[in-house]
Amino acid sequence: MEIVVLAFREQSGESVNISGEQWENEMRQRVRRVCRWLARPVLLHWVLPYLMVLVAAGTVAQKYLGLYESQRLFFSSFIFWLGPLPLPGGRCAAAVLLLSLLAKLIVASPWRKATAGIFIAHLGVLLLLLGGLITAAFSVEGYVLLEKNNRTAGFFDYHHRELTIQKNNVPIVRLPFARLGKTIRDSRVPFTLTIHTLCHNCTMAMRSGDTPAFHGSARKIMLSPLADYLEEEHNLAGVEFTVSGAGPEADGTYIAFEPMEKQPTFTLGGDTYRISLGREYYSLPFTLQLLDAEKDIYPGTDVPRSYRSTVMLTDGDVQQRAVITMNHPLRYKGYTVYQSSFSGNDRDTKSVSFAVVRNGGRIFPYVASITLCIGLLIHLSFRLPALLRRQLHAD
Repeated sequence: MEIVVLAFREQSGESVNISGEQWENEMRQRVRRVCRWLARPVLLHWVLPYLMVLVAAGTVAQKYLGLYESQRLFFSSFIFWLGPLPLPGGRCAAAVLLLSLLAKLIVASPWRKATAGIFIAHLGVLLLLLGGLITAAFSVEGYVLLEKNNRTAGFFDYHHRELTIQKNNVPIVRLPFARLGKTIRDSRVPFTLTIHTLCHNCTMAMRSGDTPAFHGSARKIMLSPLADYLEEEHNLAGVEFTVSGAGPEADGTYIAFEPMEKQPTFTLGGDTYRISLGREYYSLPFTLQLLDAEKDIYPGTDVPRSYRSTVMLTDGDVQQRAVITMNHPLRYKGYTVYQSSFSGNDRDTKSVSFAVVRNGGRIFPYVASITLCIGLLIHLSFRLPALLRRQLHAD
């Protein structure tokens, strides 16, 4: 039975009946035209120089914006603004490059035995770009600070912050700092938060007077925005908010900021609520316990030569003792734990800082490099005999 598709032609304003087979053929032709356009070398010739300019601009901008902000603006964005002009970011350019190579590989490249090496080499480049996009989109980097014999089942993000509401020391609400609105209502808590001051980098000043409407540190301290530092770790994020609906004793204005030891706390209905601001927290599928830590220094100097930490990894019934050094991280279930730094003197290490990375695209560079090498070797094996014969005839 023939399937009839009603199509409208804008040029004539008339409608025509096209069979389903004709419609499918027309769609295939349109897809081929798009793929041929993507596979054109001229597109690659424009994208590659643009990426070079983008890398140069991002490198120069690090001096004025800082490493993290420059990376986020130029390389981790799809679109960024140069004044009133929108420009493609690093992810957008890499995606276009990926689509162009894919179209070239599928549509424009002849599938013959003699071109198998080029085909495989292109596949290796595609895997490298795909791994980069996966890493940029899904990787997480953070840190964990451990004292001897202490353990943890999570780590903190280097850059992103969050506002956390705890109930009886159990986090029940986590809100990204960058997405905090004017009013916060959540069905999991019986009160409302109204944000008055929200700053990525705050300065503190003494508050004049003392009124019952302010609680805790807010009675003496007020927050005001300050220009961001170039280095993200130097910024002091803070928030001033009002709690309503928690009763006459708890309602009022509070402040919370990152290094605050006594976060705003109040009791409601027999439950204790704590509102804190800090680095975004990620859970680990295992726990780490620091057993021992050592630092070696060069003789006669205070310059450290190496750091070494002994940890116990626990995953259910599995326990694994591991030694983490500067060049030998711990890898487990897609997470990599690096030795970062420690605090304390040469004989007594108080705490150790570990860098934790989750990178879903970690395997792609290895696979892509091997695939690229195999493709080039195959291409060379096909081309080398002909080149040798040509050289012999020339001699």
